[in-house]
Amino acid sequence: MSIMTNINPVALALYMQNNLCILDHAEKVIRVFNSLSVKFYTHEDNELMSLKFHHMAFVIDGCCKFLKSQKAKDGSKGNLTEDCLNPFIKYLIKGDSEGFPMALEKFLRQDIQKYPYHECSLFQELVRTLSSVQLGDEPSAISIISEAVNGQRGLDPLSRCATCGDPFGKKKCSTCKSVYYCDKTCQKLHWFTHKTQCPILVKMSQIEVADDEAKNQCSGGAEIPGTSGAEKGAFSNSDGAGCSHD
Repeated sequence: MSIMTNINPVALALYMQNNLCILDHAEKVIRVFNSLSVKFYTHEDNELMSLKFHHMAFVIDGCCKFLKSQKAKDGSKGNLTEDCLNPFIKYLIKGDSEGFPMALEKFLRQDIQKYPYHECSLFQELVRTLSSVQLGDEPSAISIISEAVNGQRGLDPLSRCATCGDPFGKKKCSTCKSVYYCDKTCQKLHWFTHKTQCPILVKMSQIEVADDEAKNQCSGGAEIPGTSGAEKGAFSNSDGAGCSHD
């Protein structure tokens, strides 16, 4: 999916890892994108493209700052490799106790706050919507921004890749079967945080299946295991076809 459409910072970080020349010339790329943001807003009256180029410049700048901080922290040479941004990606997607990626949420909110054209109607719409949602609550910032810039309300958020946000994730976690990924790379990157939520999702799925089976048995007039004939009658209509709602 195009990085102009998938505005998830992780998607852009993965794209840069596959195209290290962007990181090699990051300062120049950031200047160009910021200039395009100005041009689209002031000369072409295109708020959407202006915001998108600002967003990409902000994400690239965030990646560069993270790499510099890592270099200062561990004393590395700062060589660019195909996995150099994996620590930054994991920082963004790490879930809290309920699996919510708080760092990604804060990063995106700061991204919008840094947009310079506060009179922009799109900016004002995003600020109003984001300010009405507390940190950690749904809808997430990535959902709000994606809907505003791409009109993605109709896409099923459950099928999104849990790592990069691609809306067409076709692979599921083989254990919980509740979380989607677009490929093995995204699944491996997400496992460090998903492994704490995976057993919880499995348990929730088992409960849902058990509830559905109980409802089906009840509506079909089937005998519920462990109930006597008299008890069974308490669950049936007068014609024995289903549950009584009296």
